[in-house]
Amino acid sequence: MDLDDSLALIFINTCDFGTDRINIDSIFDAVINCNANPNIQCELKQLKDQLLDSYHENSKNFKQWWQENSQAWVEKLRTVMINHRNIGHDWKFSESQKQLLKQYYDANKQLVDCLNSDCCISLKVRREIENTLLLPIIRNISP
Repeated sequence: MDLDDSLALIFINTCDFGTDRINIDSIFDAVINCNANPNIQCELKQLKDQLLDSYHENSKNFKQWWQENSQAWVEKLRTVMINHRNIGHDWKFSESQKQLLKQYYDANKQLVDCLNSDCCISLKVRREIENTLLLPIIRNISP
């Protein structure tokens, strides 16, 4: 299952299309209202309106509409997120890259777990770890 399918499943399962538009409105309104960028607000509102218009035109057959149109709709949403938040890219990592990312994640998670335990470190060291957590590793390359 790719990211588009995952997003579509999350969206269709999160929104209760069988009752009313309040749930759909609240999901979009929360995202739209928390962002001060008028461009992304406008684009998200257009996506919301497209979804709600399709729902209200024929709410009984909305799941079928979603099956037929979700891929294009989700791709538009992905494009908005990439353009405005630089998230949602399909990076196509190799297996070795995925493994390195997993190791990086595991190491950072272990640091967080240690910080949340009763570990004995100075406040200065704790702040340094917190301030540099999840930052890229700087490599010193000699000429």
